[in-house]
Amino acid sequence: MKSFKKIFGDLPVTLKVVLLAFFIVLIYFIKEASYMYVTMKTNVESLVGSRMEFVARTAALVINGDSHQQVVKAYLDRDPDLTKRDDFKKIQRILRRIQKINELGSDIYTLVQPQWKENSLVFITMSNPKTYVGNSIPVNPSALECLRTGRPTRTALYKDRKGTWISAYAPIRNKKRSVIAMVAVDYKVDNELREAAQRVAEWAGVPSLALLFFFLILAAMVGRSIASPLDEMTDAVVSVADGVPGGNIFTVRRDEIGRLAQAVNSMLESSTRNSLDSKGELSTLRDEREQLAKNLHSKELELKRTIQAYQALLGKLDEGCLIFLKDGKVLPQYSKICEDYL
Repeated sequence: MKSFKKIFGDLPVTLKVVLLAFFIVLIYFIKEASYMYVTMKTNVESLVGSRMEFVARTAALVINGDSHQQVVKAYLDRDPDLTKRDDFKKIQRILRRIQKINELGSDIYTLVQPQWKENSLVFITMSNPKTYVGNSIPVNPSALECLRTGRPTRTALYKDRKGTWISAYAPIRNKKRSVIAMVAVDYKVDNELREAAQRVAEWAGVPSLALLFFFLILAAMVGRSIASPLDEMTDAVVSVADGVPGGNIFTVRRDEIGRLAQAVNSMLESSTRNSLDSKGELSTLRDEREQLAKNLHSKELELKRTIQAYQALLGKLDEGCLIFLKDGKVLPQYSKICEDYL
C-alpha cells in the first residue's frame, strides 16, 4: 500500500487527474450497466412470469376438474392403462394445444400433492407424448401457495443444470370449486437474459467508449490547467533561488491558481528587490574592505620602517644613547648619532 501511495504521489498532476477521472467514469459505467441489467432481468421476470401465469390459468380453466379427479383415482389404483384412458388423452390434448398456441418449448403438466408424501408433487398428466406419470418433484413455496389459496402463482427466476427458469401455477377445481390439482408451466429464460446482456453490452460499447474518451480529454485539460501554472511558479522560484531574477507569471485566472500566481509574483518581486538591495550593500562593503586593506598596507609599511629604525638604533647603542622625554621626543644633544636613521 505504501509503495502504491509513493508511486501515485510521484506521478505528474495531469496524469493523476486523468487516472482519477478514468476510475470515476469506469465505476459509473459499471454501476449503470449493473443497474440496467438488473432492471432488465426484473422486467423479464415480471413479463414472462405474467405470461406463464396466464397460460397456466387458461389451461386450468379448460381442464375438467372432475375428469382429472378420475385420472388421479386411476393412478392411485395403479391402472396399467392409465395413459390410454379417454379422460387422460383429452387432458393431454388440451395441454398440447395450449403449448403449441403459446409456442412453448417446455412441457405443460398437472400436479397433485399426495397425502402420503406432502413434501413432494406428483406428475399426473403432461403434454409430452413420453409420459412420466408418477414421477415427483420437491414442493416449492409458490406451488404450495397455489394449492392452499386457490390463486395463480409464479416463482422468481431460478437456476438448475439446464439453465434459468421461471414457473407458473394455476389451480384446477372440480364442480364443488375445490382445488384438486394444479397446472404447471415452466419457461426457460436464457434467451431473454442473453438479449438483455447484449443490450447492456451495446449500451456500454462504442457510445460509452466515446464518452469515456471525452471525459479523459477533459480531465487532461483540467490537469494541465493546474500543472502548467505550477511548473511556471516552480521555475521562477528556482531562478530566484539561483540568483537569477525571474519574470512575472502571466495569468488572467481568478480562481485559486490565479490567486496563487499573483502571490508568487509579489513574492518574486520582493525577493528580486531585496536581492538588488543586498547586492548594493555588498558592493559598498566590498569597497570599504578594499579601502581598509589599502590603509592597513600603508600602516604596515610605516611600521616596517619604524622597526628598521629601532633595529639600527639598538645596533648603535655603544656609540651613544637616546634620552626619551615623557612626550616621546628625543633630546637633540643625544640624537646626533641617529640623525641618519630617524
